[in-house]
Amino acid sequence: MFEILPKRFATALASLDKDKLNEIRLRVGLPTSINYDGWSYLGESGISNSENSLIPLYEELQDIVFKACECSVYAHNEELINGFITYKGGRIGLSGDVVTEGEKIVTIKNFSSLVIRFIHAKVGCSLPALKYLLDNGLLNTLVISPPGCGKTTFIRDLTLQLSQIGIEPNILVVDERGEIAAVESGKATLFVGANVDVLSKANT
Repeated sequence: MFEILPKRFATALASLDKDKLNEIRLRVGLPTSINYDGWSYLGESGISNSENSLIPLYEELQDIVFKACECSVYAHNEELINGFITYKGGRIGLSGDVVTEGEKIVTIKNFSSLVIRFIHAKVGCSLPALKYLLDNGLLNTLVISPPGCGKTTFIRDLTLQLSQIGIEPNILVVDERGEIAAVESGKATLFVGANVDVLSKANT
């Protein structure tokens, strides 16, 4: 994720513990806030206060989106109109100028703020719940929580644990947003199990 950020932001983030880095919010002309084991601000050397925070430029936000879209914003337009794009398994929420035709949103441009979530693979985090989900096979299960509380991380690890205990010979993951397994060039960059097939970015 760091490679799509302006150098000054990537350098500042590089000094932080990646396991504590959850989210960064970039708003044109305003202090950069960061969820780093709690909310704070990002300065040139890491955690800072609002007065010494890095201030994103309009051009920097446009460049981040352009790089996240692999130089083709048009190819990612279906994601854009839903208010986010996915890059290497990490989600980037965005806002800006909404372009409409009648009542239909056709695209978003002139991005004014970005919310970048950083992914974490926490092996074993689903184990405390796993014993409640198994009864002669996996029970139908709905995972619910407020935003940012780890639903995707939990599902990723649950898939891995189910794969390892061999409860099913084959497992299919429908990864609608490309965030569970982060498939690139046909390979899951976030390991979800050896007997797991991934249908990536499938809107079912």
